[in-house]
Amino acid sequence: MSAPRTWLLGLAAVASLGLGAAPAGAEEILQLDLANPANGTPGGVAAQSQPLTSGAAYVVTIEGTGSLWSTPSDPWTSYCGEPEAAPITQPSAGMPDTPPTADAAVIFAAPTGSGFMGGQACSGANPTSPPAPGRLLMGSVASGMTPAIPMGGQPTHADPAHRYAYAVTGDGTALQLQYDDSVVFDNSGIFTVTVWTDLECTLADCLGTGVVPTPTPTPVAPTPTPV
Repeated sequence: MSAPRTWLLGLAAVASLGLGAAPAGAEEILQLDLANPANGTPGGVAAQSQPLTSGAAYVVTIEGTGSLWSTPSDPWTSYCGEPEAAPITQPSAGMPDTPPTADAAVIFAAPTGSGFMGGQACSGANPTSPPAPGRLLMGSVASGMTPAIPMGGQPTHADPAHRYAYAVTGDGTALQLQYDDSVVFDNSGIFTVTVWTDLECTLADCLGTGVVPTPTPTPVAPTPTPV
């Protein structure tokens, strides 16, 4: 890209999400629906926010599970990879509670025999198997969207809590997000996306460090002693 990028991709890699500048003390919460038709359109925006302040540091957290193979008329009965017994965190409207197969960062399961990564999941002449990187794209109006990598690097296995953090530096335009999938009719699942300013994240311990700073009390001037 010839234009200068003002998105700073840091901590190994940084992902930028469709979230906007929220008022101080009010983190912004969005929902990314895997069944949104925008996910199946090149450059489609499935979630977008108000503009982020140029040069300001943000942390974006994404949590939840979904399925890329949720077909009520022809349900799958066998899954390979790292399937989970728990249902999808929040199914898309009108979709069944099928087993989850993906979160924001990792595709961790697939129906046995389904098309997966250029082959068939755990079967056939060209067997392929999860886990594999998710298809989350993030960016801004100014920069465009690119594959999103969580802070700390691309995980090889899904986080047990299915929660990931992405470091973002605002460029004055809206953040945008898409879960890239050319076939969305069988997708189900809504991810919760939260954008925090750096200060909000620190005060709320949004990274789960277990360290929450103690507010510094405002100094009070001593009362003058009567003469």
